[in-house]
Amino acid sequence: LLWMGDLEPHMDALFIENAFRQLGQSVNVRMAVDRNGNAARYCFIEMPDSATARRAMLTINGTDIPNSKTRFNLSYANNSNSNLVEYSLFVNNLSSQINDAELYQIFGKKFISCRGAKVYKGPDGRSRCMGFVRFSNETEQQQALVEMNRKLIRGKKIMLRIAPVKPRARQVNRCTTTVEPSISQTYHYDHFRQAMQAWHGLNVSCPPFVDQIVEYETSTKDTKDLMRSSEELYMALEQAHWYPKISSNSSFKQLS
Repeated sequence: LLWMGDLEPHMDALFIENAFRQLGQSVNVRMAVDRNGNAARYCFIEMPDSATARRAMLTINGTDIPNSKTRFNLSYANNSNSNLVEYSLFVNNLSSQINDAELYQIFGKKFISCRGAKVYKGPDGRSRCMGFVRFSNETEQQQALVEMNRKLIRGKKIMLRIAPVKPRARQVNRCTTTVEPSISQTYHYDHFRQAMQAWHGLNVSCPPFVDQIVEYETSTKDTKDLMRSSEELYMALEQAHWYPKISSNSSFKQLS
């Protein structure tokens, strides 16, 4: 199951399914609405299997949506009943041209357990040239640290560090989807909206990034505070992608 965000008002389930169909993918779409019954700016995409979902993340995410001026913003949806622990790498010295989708592709093509990536942006919307990459497998996280640290990406050697391990907390249901009445599904539109506002409006001082490699000591208070604040915001954003428990007698299948 994938999460899709940044939907425009005219993008309903039929529009999104048709957009995927034009790219050779047959999917089912579950639209979300907020507590007042208004359409939310995200939905959930059912994929046939985990391999198809991963392929969509690698090849469709970040590309132009057919018949639209926006791009696909995809992420893995998270099972609200899972006690999943994820392992993160803090990345800095990124090229300012790298966005979320490309950062995921850099790691996702090589590491199957890579579940997402986020580039940190300042209040002006410009990249701060740092971010996070998340893995469901600790071994692959460690392997990525060894193999990708100081790797030349778009003319800059990226710098990797281990981020704190944090288990995902279960969420309080806030928002419903437009699906069959027998299916009890709730999503967290308010949490998502607040997290997005916080992410883009975070007022954190961070060291400037320059073209040459600069070593930032993680022992300094400023860098530690930045990593902690950025990690907390990324966790909030990722937790907005939860989908809830589906009853055993429901026809809605939980897919990867």
